[in-house]
Amino acid sequence: QITEDGTRYAMVDQACGTVTHMAPELLPGKAHVEASADIYSFGILMWELVSGGVRPFPHLRPDHIPRHVYKGARPIFGELVPLNYRGLAQACWAADPHRRPKAADLVTMVTVQMQELD
Repeated sequence: QITEDGTRYAMVDQACGTVTHMAPELLPGKAHVEASADIYSFGILMWELVSGGVRPFPHLRPDHIPRHVYKGARPIFGELVPLNYRGLAQACWAADPHRRPKAADLVTMVTVQMQELD
């Protein structure tokens, strides 16, 4: 289901959330929700932080986003975004949830990147 304003995708007895931030494995409505889905969402948030708060996939209607994400679509970073930052976000939104970083590793990687800014 898509909400009236088109911002949330909900599966009965499964998961609900902001359609632009839902991990692809949750979209068919068959997957068990795991922590890796939150890591995916964090990767999308990383993209938003450097994209001026623009909604991912602004060219798509919200009800079309799940199909595109499930088929592998991801936001595109601007050229000025540092490669290590891009790489971390892209690792977070890997199609295979087992290839995404674990939360503890993600904290370490973000900390290292922040220290490099000093």
